[in-house]
Amino acid sequence: MNSQSLRAYAAAILTVVVAFMYQNCSGSGGESSGGGGNAGTGTPVIGVANTVWRGTCCGSGATIYFKSSNDLVALLDSGEVATGNWQQDANDNTTFTFTPPSGGGAISGNVAAGATTSSATIYASNGATAVGTLNLTQDVGNGTAPAWLGLWYIQFAPNSDGQTLSLTAGCAEAMAGPDTYYGVADGGATFTGALSGTGDSTVVFGNQTLSFNYATMAGTVTVSGQVVGSLTLSQTSACTPSSSTSASNGGAGGNGGAGGI
Repeated sequence: MNSQSLRAYAAAILTVVVAFMYQNCSGSGGESSGGGGNAGTGTPVIGVANTVWRGTCCGSGATIYFKSSNDLVALLDSGEVATGNWQQDANDNTTFTFTPPSGGGAISGNVAAGATTSSATIYASNGATAVGTLNLTQDVGNGTAPAWLGLWYIQFAPNSDGQTLSLTAGCAEAMAGPDTYYGVADGGATFTGALSGTGDSTVVFGNQTLSFNYATMAGTVTVSGQVVGSLTLSQTSACTPSSSTSASNGGAGGNGGAGGI
């Protein structure tokens, strides 16, 4: 397995560059994903604190985690991580905004009390011209807020068997919801997959299998049944995926196609 294959399976572990949207909101783009979880189903949470939302526009997207501290973090399909803030009024209606670090204008929206769908306006750098709409759906899951919600960094370290196969270290970023995760890996590939009620997920790519758990923050990669390396999950030890342009990837429910960004 070469480094390109590593990028492909790293993508499965666990998403809007404004410049990309400006180029593609009137055209077409692509996002590769495998089987997902149950975003938009279950019992809605009143108020957005400790919830995860998936937004799409123009073939790209972002996954947003509303922290209880009135801050938010958004994982963009470009691999960028944006931060912002949100406010909730006395009637539990929410307004929020964040700005991608690559530049451009803010992305601002609102969520009505009890709603599981919403939208946000993407503005140009002048702050006044609307250039697109980010359509949002809450990952409701079963209505709970498990401990693994939020942004994760996943690093792969090959063992001696992996090194024999010429595997090298890799990185992915992921946003975990109650039962679904979304992310970006080496090569810029995007992915989505399902999580069990205990934070487990297993992904298969041909003879490559990734098994990991957000609760224990660990996992392994096997090739033809042989363990070839370990996965370490952290919410504090940041890593940045490489930015080459495409890779094949998938989620826990199946394999995706070529990366579209």
